[in-house]
Formats: sequence, structure tokens, C-alpha cells
Amino acid sequence: MACPVIIDIPKDIAEWRALLFELRTPLKVPYVTFHEHWQFVRNAWFRQGCRRLNTQTMTRTEIWYCRNRRSGCKSATATGVRNRKVREVERCNMQLRLTEHWVATTAGPVPDHVELIAFGKQVQHNHTLDDIDKYKRNPAIMAVAAEWVNSGGLSVADVNAAMKSDKNAKSKQRVVDAGGKWMTRQDIANAATRAMRTQTQISGNENGNRNESGSGNENEDRSEYHNEHETAQGEGEAEDQRREADFNAP
Repeated sequence: MACPVIIDIPKDIAEWRALLFELRTPLKVPYVTFHEHWQFVRNAWFRQGCRRLNTQTMTRTEIWYCRNRRSGCKSATATGVRNRKVREVERCNMQLRLTEHWVATTAGPVPDHVELIAFGKQVQHNHTLDDIDKYKRNPAIMAVAAEWVNSGGLSVADVNAAMKSDKNAKSKQRVVDAGGKWMTRQDIANAATRAMRTQTQISGNENGNRNESGSGNENEDRSEYHNEHETAQGEGEAEDQRREADFNAP
């Protein structure tokens, strides 16, 4: 079976994932282009802090840490109610500063481009992106799989088989390039369930807002879409927020 998800994965995703993971040089990327590719490497980073749009400078800044920056992971097993295993990884202190640049229009502020730069004492990861992919799937590849289950008329087993099929080497390689090397059938099922639940919640909120306020304000809709784009795309944002609250920076 040829992999059905190839059309949803950018052809140059391997190069983009490497750029956004390694950050060997500062990057300046158009806003739309950035968000088309960022979710494919989002699993390697977690957001530690962000600021609101500064209307004086027309910029908005976020600080992101490598996912392996968290302290702990001293033992292969853990005690407690859930008795979960804990990963043993070397702490990585890689950090990046993401700055959005906006422009003023008659319809209100609109994002134009994004600048990313590594900062701090450690300017290179001490692990590979594949090391991250192995234990944490990126939101984009999960969203692609969920789309084909929920809207593409394919079963979880069909998508799982297609992603790993050797009958179409190019399609399979595209999935690997996008971070789907370690995808499992359970991952696909979980992604489909979460996506359906999220869509139901969004639809319910939209219907409620429409009934309460009518057509609404176009500028407010634009702002709400931007905020939603940051936090609701893909899988794992709620998990990151919980982990960020528990994270103690050195």
C-alpha cells in the first residue's frame, strides 16, 4: 500500500527539521513557512515562557528549552502510584529565543516573519533528533495520521501499515523524514481520538460564541485564530504545560 500521508508532508521536511533542531546559525523565516514546519520538530522543544505582543516594537518573544533539559531521570524505574518508568537521559541545556515580527495593517496587526536564535552556554544538542523522536512523537506527524483516520476513510491499521510499507520507498522515507520512524499503531489511535475530541470542543465553542455574540469582530477573530494556532495545533500541548509548571530551571 502506498503511503497516503505523503501529500500532507512537505518534501523538504528533513532539511527543515534539521535546521529548526540544530539552530547552528540564526534563522529568519516567513511566518507561514515557519508554522508549516515547526510542528514537525515541536517534540524536540518545550516552551518555558512567552510574552504578549509588544505594540511598540511590534514583536512577541518566546523562550524554548530542549526537551531533554529537564532534571531528574536518575533511575530506570520509579516508585509511586503510577510506577512509571523514567527515561535515563543526559541533561541538554540547549535554548532558543523565538521572536515574532508583526506589521500593522488596516485590519490590525498581522504576523510577518519569525527569527530564531540559540542562546546560552550550550549552543549544540548533546543528542540527536532521532533520540527525541524515539520517545516523543511530533504533533504534525500525529495530526497527519489522525486526519487520515478521521477524514480519509482509513482504519488505524491501514494508516499504520501504509506508514511502514516497503512497497513505496519514497513515501516511507517521507514519513521517516517527518519524524514518524517510531510511530506505533497505538500512537495513531491516540492521535485520532484526541483530534476528534479537540474538534468537537472547538465546534462547541464556536457554536456557543456564535449564538452569544452573533457575527463577532473580524479583528478579534484574527487574534483568536493566532492564539489557537499556537496552543491547539497538534498533540501534546496540555502535557507540555503540565510539565513546564513542574520544571525548575537551574
